[in-house]
This record gives sequence, structure tokens and C-alpha cells, in this order.
Amino acid sequence: MEDAEIHKSLDSIALKELASLHRSALPDSLLSLLGRRAIQSYYQFVSASPSESLILVGSSPILGCCVLSFAPATLMGRFLRSNPWRHGLFAILSLVQAKAFTRMIRTLFHFRDTFPGEMESLPEVVQLFVAGESRSSGIGYRLLKKAEEQLHQRGAGGYFVKTQTEAGNRAIGFYKKNGFTLRGEVFLQGQHFQILAKDLEGLGRPRRPAP
Repeated sequence: MEDAEIHKSLDSIALKELASLHRSALPDSLLSLLGRRAIQSYYQFVSASPSESLILVGSSPILGCCVLSFAPATLMGRFLRSNPWRHGLFAILSLVQAKAFTRMIRTLFHFRDTFPGEMESLPEVVQLFVAGESRSSGIGYRLLKKAEEQLHQRGAGGYFVKTQTEAGNRAIGFYKKNGFTLRGEVFLQGQHFQILAKDLEGLGRPRRPAP
């Protein structure tokens, strides 16, 4: 059984493999619409970012991935603005798909996503996915536990996830099984998402005093 590990950098082979896994697991995401090179650039960005943690299970093959962000509302804006001309080219090279281009421009110029008030200050698991043949084997659980180690270390009292609102979405049951509760619904980047949150207070960590 392979452990979930934090990665601060990825070589070109790992980036290509992760991009392929991302597109397979999350075909409707903004990154998938922008194309393989945009996905590679994104994971290179988050692995080096002080505001994010890139967590992987496995190496050649990568079996699962989790991105934990301590500033989720600005993550996509920060990524797109890190090299706007290059990321604009990604959109053009992906045949200027209207949906992809519109979602990218909205994210680029609105600067931040808007979440329910109680979520605004919480970290978020922005991506969590597992290779199809490795699902239901405990990898998602291990990714979440590694993310929670990072949250405890940085004094976070809770965190949240968002998952698409659609019939038969198994992710909702997975998160509820792991202690999350449904907190509402939000419309972001042209899609509807369910918001689920987990309180980490009382799970082995004292409450941090208010500043």
C-alpha cells in the first residue's frame, strides 16, 4: 500500500502522466477544456505555490491526486495571471471552445470565486481524483488524511470541498462517509457545485484563539 506524499516539484514525465489522469477523471473541468499543456502548467504551479499542497499516491503510475489550497478563492485567478498570454494561447490552441474561453476570461477578470460566507476563510480540497482501476481501494481516504495532516500543521479548524451537482455523483457519498456535511450549492465557472465541509475542531487539535 503506497502512502500519500507531498510533492514540491514534478518532472516532465510525471506532469504528462498527471495531466492524462486529470483529463480522464475530470473531463468537464476548466483545465481539461484548456488542454493538456494547461493542466501540466497548473500542476507545476500548485506544486511550487506556498498557498497550495500537491498530494499524490503512486509514482509511475500515479494512482491518485489531491490539491489542497489555503487560498482557494484566488487560486485559478493566480494561476491564469501567472502567465496570461501563455494561458490565453492554451485556449486558442484548444480550438477556442466558447465554453472554455468564457470560463477562463470570467475567472481571470473576476479575480476570485465567491463561496457561501462561512466558507470564505476555509481551505479547500480543490481537486481529488483517483485512477479508474484504483477506485474503491482506499486511495481517496489516504489523500484526505494527508491533507488533514497539512491542515492540522497550519492550524486550520476545518475545510471544504465542492463537487458537481449531478445525479449519481458518488463523490457526495464518499465525502459524507468521511465526515463532511452538506452546506449548500454554488454556481462557479459555468457549473453548479455542492459544497461540503468538515469541522476539524475536537479531532486532536485545540481551537486556535481568534486574532
